[in-house]
Amino acid sequence: MNDSNLYLLLALTILIALAVLMFLSRKNGNKKKMSMLTRISILLVIFSMVFEDRWIAYSLLGVAVILAVIDLILKRR
Repeated sequence: MNDSNLYLLLALTILIALAVLMFLSRKNGNKKKMSMLTRISILLVIFSMVFEDRWIAYSLLGVAVILAVIDLILKRR
C-alpha cells in the first residue's frame, strides 16, 4: 500500500467517524438539518480526495469552500 492510498484510507475513515458522531448527536434532540449547499460541499470534498489529478481535486475543494461560505452568508440573513 503506497502513501497516497494510506492517506485516502485515513481521510475516509475520519469522515466516516465524523458522520457517525453527527448521526449520534442528532438523536439527542438536536434536529437541525444540513442545507443543500452544505451537503454538496461535503460531497465535493469527498470527491476531491478520490481524484488523483491535482487540478481537479483542488478545483473541487475550491468550489466546496465557496459553497460553504455562501451557505454561511445565507444562514446569517
